[in-house]
Amino acid sequence: MNAPSMPSRRLFIGSSVVAGAWILGVSNISASNDAQAQELKVEPVKSPFDFWLKFTASDEVIAYTTVTSLGQGTFTSIAQIVAEELTLSMEKIHVEHAPVIAEFHQNRGGVPPGITTFGSRGFIAARITIGSACAAARDMLLLAAAQLWQVPLEECILQSGTVYHQSTRRLLAFSQLFDIAATLPVPQKPKVKEPKDWQVLGKSTPRADIPSRVNGSAIFGIDVMPQGLLYAAVMHAPRFGESLVGVDQRPALKLKSVHKVVVLFNAVAVVADSYWTATVALKLLKPVWRASNKPVLDSEQMSAALLDAVTKGDGLPFPSARRQNVDGTAAALTKAAHIIDTTFEAPFLAHATMEPMNATIEVSRNRVQVWISTQSQSDTQRGIAEALGLKVEQVTLHSQHVGGGFGRRLEHDFAIEAALIAKDIGVPVKTIWSRENDTRAGYYRPMTTARLRLALDEQFMPMALRTDMASPSLLAYSKVTNGPAIKVLTGAQSWGCLVWPTRFLQWIRAGITSILAYLVDIGARWAILRTRFSLSKPWNWLHVPLGKIRLLIVVVYCVIIRVLWVLLISSPRMRNGMRR
Repeated sequence: MNAPSMPSRRLFIGSSVVAGAWILGVSNISASNDAQAQELKVEPVKSPFDFWLKFTASDEVIAYTTVTSLGQGTFTSIAQIVAEELTLSMEKIHVEHAPVIAEFHQNRGGVPPGITTFGSRGFIAARITIGSACAAARDMLLLAAAQLWQVPLEECILQSGTVYHQSTRRLLAFSQLFDIAATLPVPQKPKVKEPKDWQVLGKSTPRADIPSRVNGSAIFGIDVMPQGLLYAAVMHAPRFGESLVGVDQRPALKLKSVHKVVVLFNAVAVVADSYWTATVALKLLKPVWRASNKPVLDSEQMSAALLDAVTKGDGLPFPSARRQNVDGTAAALTKAAHIIDTTFEAPFLAHATMEPMNATIEVSRNRVQVWISTQSQSDTQRGIAEALGLKVEQVTLHSQHVGGGFGRRLEHDFAIEAALIAKDIGVPVKTIWSRENDTRAGYYRPMTTARLRLALDEQFMPMALRTDMASPSLLAYSKVTNGPAIKVLTGAQSWGCLVWPTRFLQWIRAGITSILAYLVDIGARWAILRTRFSLSKPWNWLHVPLGKIRLLIVVVYCVIIRVLWVLLISSPRMRNGMRR
């Protein structure tokens, strides 16, 4: 094995044996004056490394991840990463949420600073952290076995979760090597397996989390039940931008199980022994709201404003003009033989996550415990600390399984609200947003209009595409502090409605697909057998010269696809599935 290189500023791996378990980790911050620590407003890291893997005495491995379990199956992929590097069976691998502490903050793999899950980046982040730790563990276990057997390192391999000596066919369990491995220098640049060498990754694997989700043993945020728990129901202002003038609390307080009525800036909440009691008491209140200074608009007015914006076509380039062929597109539209000019609209859409927005919080004198389903742990932790006037280290956040994120749980407004409600209660309080309240006061996917102009030549071959989009600003009302540095969006409108991306943010791709389908429907000579679209790259069209035979093949192919689709949506099973 090569001598380990000096640890870098951003990557440091270390190991130790604690109570018979071998713990291995990769850190992100290795200097006490690190700029990222200052930016995140957290205390400097006191340990030179943090821990991603824990090998137990029974030869099982616990992998700690910063990727939130949203139901997307990433925990299974993370287990596959461990199985790939260490040749363990999936049954011996357990994946758990990492503690929300500075040592686990990420700033690699396209992930914003801190602990955040979004944009399908979970697997990439896990390979960088857990994958590197597994690769280091593999190298160290092999070297430990070679030293114990006094044989060349090249003769040792990992096999079925053991170290195997090929010449003598001797085996050693991982647990037999912990003490030696922990004394070895840790490779600072371990090499994870290349995709060409994968035996487990990239293969279909049964979801490890399905049984617990089916039998109900998986714990989501709303399932947490700490001792002495109370419940809070909350009512927000009926319109965005309105604030609370006052409320007569006496009707709610007359109910026996009601503990307190909490008055907030734009909401009122009732804390009671049960959520049902809190909800009943909340409905007895008649709060008085202060009107918003935003104009009252309806859907038709907003739709007309967005349509006017895309028609004018004078918005800001997004992405920047240097990443587009602006002049080439304008020239193509000028000399095009045919132009398809069409408009697509998407309405405001509530996220409506399957698990209601909720948070369970206990506020004591110098400590806050938070049990929550969230996509943005460090940002939520920081927001709660600031709202309560505490340090980040005084807020302990326990990540739970999430019953649907869709980007909504990147925001932490509901968590801060829950903290303010629980502030003076003295016991854990679980705040739950009802579905109607979530629909009224939650963040929406923005109403958006897109105008697409597709330039075609005499042969109906695509030459260029121009897209003009208009929507409310995605960041104007966001409280996210570690998000991407996007300051403007083309044709932004502001009506006071809280908006935030949903899972299919770049829905414009649906418009691209629709306009291509339109080409087929109008009988154009469809020569696009494969398309690739990226906002950051020019269009790449695959031009295929079509003779009569090739054209016939394409037409027959389109007809078959259309027939299969009609048969699919008309089948009883599909219709029943849609109704369900």
